[in-house]
Amino acid sequence: MKSFILLIVLVIFKQYLDDIFSVLISDLIILAVFIKVLLNIFKIKINIKKPKFPKLNINKDFLNKQNIIKISGVIFVILVLFLGFYLYDLHGSMVEANNIFAIRCTTVNPPLIAYKTSFLNFADAIQNPDKYTTEQIKGFYNGYNSGMKKYVTEENKWLSLQNNFMNRWDFQLFQPWYIKKAELLQWKMYGAYRDDAQYLIDIGDQKIVLKDPFSLNNEVRDRRDKASEEYFNFYQQATEIRDWRKYIQYVPYPNVCNEKNTTIPNTAGSIDWEGKSATPSSEFVPIDPYNVI
Repeated sequence: MKSFILLIVLVIFKQYLDDIFSVLISDLIILAVFIKVLLNIFKIKINIKKPKFPKLNINKDFLNKQNIIKISGVIFVILVLFLGFYLYDLHGSMVEANNIFAIRCTTVNPPLIAYKTSFLNFADAIQNPDKYTTEQIKGFYNGYNSGMKKYVTEENKWLSLQNNFMNRWDFQLFQPWYIKKAELLQWKMYGAYRDDAQYLIDIGDQKIVLKDPFSLNNEVRDRRDKASEEYFNFYQQATEIRDWRKYIQYVPYPNVCNEKNTTIPNTAGSIDWEGKSATPSSEFVPIDPYNVI
């Protein structure tokens, strides 16, 4: 009964265990308790003899005041060194993460913004053909198509870089649970954006043939929109979490990231396919998941 109650408590507070230890260690603890519960349920007894450890004959003189001070000093130094490394890695990882985010602003966002801008121009040309020449319209479409391919290439590089970083042992061991979750949700969101762009590229290259030329795969779009909504909602929640480690983690927003390379044109509704009002706008993407102070 005690093991079962302990198992329930561990499952409920698993995210805190992940934060204190690591996902791997907390999983092993829960697994060990779960096995204990199963053994109790099926009344299986495992006879394991307790190991016989040699008795330690400690001389009374060893525990004198001077030796106690020395031992305490050694323990204190070890704790200080561990705390120093923990704080150093806690902040250092955020500096590195911010640098990775800055790479996104300078390499991924420019082609993303460029191809969406080309699409807006192409959409305007479709709705106002008298304003543009045939060559201009072709140029808008070609810029849209080539820009999208360049974006997918850069996005794949960045997603791989981010994935390698988030799977590092020190990041998984030392970073708070909400930072790890925000990073993962952001990675999934940009993966969904990449998949959406790749889907459109495949249509343009005729690798995917649509029965209706104006119909798109709602599953791809829905996954993108759901991932985006989930990330931004959790980001807002993470900013409200009170944690002393946020003061250690704080890093300024990257200087290379500005309104120009983080304001992504929203192409939704830019072409009035179904007689609905076309109201394209701009959305601020991305938000740095490490800047949740």
